[in-house]
Amino acid sequence: METPKIRTERIQEMEAIGIEMVHELENVLAPILQRYELFQDEQLVPYCLEFLKSKSGNKPLRAYFFKKTYDYHLVYPEIRTAIKKFPLPERLFTQKLPFVFEIVIVIQYLHNQILDEKYEIRRFNHGAVCRNLISSNILREALFLYLEQEIAPLLHRPEQFQVLQATVRKLLLWVDLGQRIDKEYNHYQHWKAGSVSFTVHNPILDHLALETIGETIRQVQKDIPGKEEFVMAYFQRIYLTNVYFFRCMAELLFDLCEYEGPQATGYQQFTMLYGYMLQIINDYADFAYTDDPEEREKLKASAKSTTDFFSDLYNFNITLPLIYHLAEGGRRNIEAYLEGGVKRKKLLTLYPRQIMQEIVKSGGIHAAIRISRECSKSAETFLDDTNPATPYFRDMCAMAMFNKFYKIFK
Repeated sequence: METPKIRTERIQEMEAIGIEMVHELENVLAPILQRYELFQDEQLVPYCLEFLKSKSGNKPLRAYFFKKTYDYHLVYPEIRTAIKKFPLPERLFTQKLPFVFEIVIVIQYLHNQILDEKYEIRRFNHGAVCRNLISSNILREALFLYLEQEIAPLLHRPEQFQVLQATVRKLLLWVDLGQRIDKEYNHYQHWKAGSVSFTVHNPILDHLALETIGETIRQVQKDIPGKEEFVMAYFQRIYLTNVYFFRCMAELLFDLCEYEGPQATGYQQFTMLYGYMLQIINDYADFAYTDDPEEREKLKASAKSTTDFFSDLYNFNITLPLIYHLAEGGRRNIEAYLEGGVKRKKLLTLYPRQIMQEIVKSGGIHAAIRISRECSKSAETFLDDTNPATPYFRDMCAMAMFNKFYKIFK
């Protein structure tokens, strides 16, 4: 357990990088978009960047994670030697590249809000849906303009820009492939039918990923007999939509620095376990409900509003808590809603406390909490105890042990 001092310093560092991200948005990305303004009201920039500004300015996790990844590896001589080749390494690795990952996650948030009807982006609210769709598409193109204008000049070989573009494109593709699994396979109808099956060749979870998370997957499969392929689809999906995001940051740093040292493998394993931990926490947080409006505000997550509790259930997405809950075999409000096959927000809002109590009583929530904690503990084993950045990463892992969502289920 890390000290309160480390926690305070980490929050201050996240707030500071949030200020830097807003500065980058206002002074660099906004002028890039401004070139394409057609109207005198000059609303193109706020139309496209308003949500990015609100998220990147509020303790941005991905930007912070990339910067801390850079800090972590600066202690190793091979990395220190490699960065001397870059004309302005501090600007590149602590400002520009962190901002790139913030843009990518916000594109993902904008898509998620449409797909899962979060943040009041409902099917019947065509104006909000259109804005999310159009602004995310524009933001995606602005991202590549930003890479060309701001990052290409900071690299010392043209081939590195090709590596950077390929990395960003792969990250965007992986997220979309994960969204497809979410909508086409990880839902209740496939759970009932048991009709998920994979090709022999697995292009997603490579050897290192399977070595890292394989034991956890096998344990869940053992706990949920007869649903092995469905469980695998779940772990594939969250690898694509969340876990790879953190691994990708490490891969990019290593590729740009041509680093293949002993820390590369272990650190990638840390990033994957951290990503799994974070997503599983997010999955059980979806069921954290309280009647108190002030408490609900505290439970608000990064891409959800206070009214978005039970979002996964509403969309028939079978996440880890629901996998354990459904395997328990009861017949309750949750099963009745899923069997209905029609999205009905009213049903979920009529019985929110009963629904939360059902999934707690079935053991679904506590199974997810247990697995997130196992991921957290395993993640820490891959960190270098002598590294000055390690206490900050350990503090980030500590949220699996006790957090604002866990309190609700006590």
